Amino acid sequence: MKCEICGKEIKESSYYDGILCSDSNCFHTWFWKNTLDDEAIIIDQNCYHAAPEHDNSGFRGFGGRRFKIRMLSGKTIETTNLWHQGRIPDEFYRSDNAEFLEVKDEK
Repeated sequence: MKCEICGKEIKESSYYDGILCSDSNCFHTWFWKNTLDDEAIIIDQNCYHAAPEHDNSGFRGFGGRRFKIRMLSGKTIETTNLWHQGRIPDEFYRSDNAEFLEVKDEK
């Protein structure tokens, strides 16, 4: 079996079920290609994903803090389950597709 990123022959079973070799550059490339999907929220070169609001795992992104996000497409997202995947490396970054909006206290 060959690594899907670099094409090297994979000689032994890897943690990633044979998709990648053990080269950290391959993992880095694989991670960003998969993370920057159609659901990615990109603000200031950082990648976020909004998980379902009714997630029963007991864990919420940013501790359940409320966010309001305007996508450049015009769609507005409100979530209490936003997850940060990290700053997008320059070689994978194309442009932002959203902006944070002010969230007013509901007191």
